[in-house]
Amino acid sequence: MAVVVETIAINPILSKTSFYKQNDSILADNPNMRVLFHFFCRYTDELQTYSIAEQKQKMEIDDVQIVQGNLSALTFINDSTSLQMETKDKRHWIRLSNAEKSFFELSAPCSFELIMGKNKKKLEDDFLQEIGKSLHPFCLKEKAIPFWVDSLHTFGVQDGNFYFIPEITSNLYYKKEIDKATLICNPDYPEESVYNLFLSPDTPGDFQLRLSVCKYGFKKEEFTLPLKQWLLFCKNSGCELFVGVEEIHHGIIQATQFVVNKTLQYNHVLTVTFSQNLLKERKGVIEGSIHVYIPIHNLENLFETYKGKNKLYNVNVKKK
Repeated sequence: MAVVVETIAINPILSKTSFYKQNDSILADNPNMRVLFHFFCRYTDELQTYSIAEQKQKMEIDDVQIVQGNLSALTFINDSTSLQMETKDKRHWIRLSNAEKSFFELSAPCSFELIMGKNKKKLEDDFLQEIGKSLHPFCLKEKAIPFWVDSLHTFGVQDGNFYFIPEITSNLYYKKEIDKATLICNPDYPEESVYNLFLSPDTPGDFQLRLSVCKYGFKKEEFTLPLKQWLLFCKNSGCELFVGVEEIHHGIIQATQFVVNKTLQYNHVLTVTFSQNLLKERKGVIEGSIHVYIPIHNLENLFETYKGKNKLYNVNVKKK
């Protein structure tokens, strides 16, 4: 797993409250860092309301460690203090330094429930609320296509990364038509079209995504939103997108989208099924079922077992 490290300079503080307010705005464009920063402020504030014995008990239960310094060291924050946040070995590391010398370091497990201070049910409810807030008119800014696409004769691939196995990727596929190249959305190329549809809001088409959210206690909640808006919501949440096409057979497409937050170590996993004919019309409703906030290590273990059995994420493609 790649190590995620980000460092920012923080302002002088008069109190924890001013520390939070002054730096919250700095992180407004970095949702992942902002969440970890909120956790750091909330958790250290909460610890300071407990006795030493209670602090020790809570940290043992939460598997949180103060690796360097102690809570009183937070008074050393000044105008030259830097804040470094690192995610590695399934833990978050939050470090404060003055003049490149660290004086406080806290380590916490990559548990999104712990970082948010909420249980699974509350996280699912918040997810639905955040989706609801995003349901408003929007327009996409025209995006320049990769410079090399203009030199294509017919097709081109913008290579992305893969997620656990090579068949789950973030590759984008282009086709040259007359004097311009566009992302493919065509029933003659269903596999390439599926990758484009669930990776880039710049893919041609006007599709609706009918989401069934699988909730705690075997409950479900459904709503519909534009597919492009879903993609923007995911990216604005600090997530990367990956897609695996499971099967295309008898005109029915089955695929899985992985919405991955590598910093906060969670996935949303969306499975979809829809007719290949929708690619011809470039519009229609795509049915999907989603599980949210699945820890990355859960999928890591699953795919290790999957690969250990020599299985492949094969696609049975029946192109017209």
